[in-house]
Amino acid sequence: MNVTLEKSSPVQASLKVALGEADYKPEVDKKLKDYAKKASIKGFRPGKVPPALIQKMYGKSLLVDEINGILSKAVNDYIRENRLPVVGDPLPNRDAASRVDWDNQREFEFSYDLGLASEFEVDFSALNPVTAYEIQATDEELEKTIADLKS
Repeated sequence: MNVTLEKSSPVQASLKVALGEADYKPEVDKKLKDYAKKASIKGFRPGKVPPALIQKMYGKSLLVDEINGILSKAVNDYIRENRLPVVGDPLPNRDAASRVDWDNQREFEFSYDLGLASEFEVDFSALNPVTAYEIQATDEELEKTIADLKS
């Protein structure tokens, strides 16, 4: 898996995630075996459905789910590790996602658009000064307030 960041402007960036077959294949195979053990399909005893039939019926949806989970984790980890000042959530690039061939493709590349917070400084010296009052309460005032609150 390869994650790269390309900044197009100070406030916009594109995060590209490239996945190889080794990144998702073991988990997809594991989930297919689990489905084969639990599947109850007419004409087969429970747990005795051929793996090829499970692959044909559920293979694509399992592949999509697994890749979606890997992508989500990879994007969030990259943002957290590099402490990117992201505004909002990463948005998947729909053009790149629509070109994916889930049936034949083995190497995948996805792109996410990020909004970045710009660097800025606030000059507090130009603001009016704030007066800080120190309030002293006597024991009588405290006892009176507590008595009022109790009643």
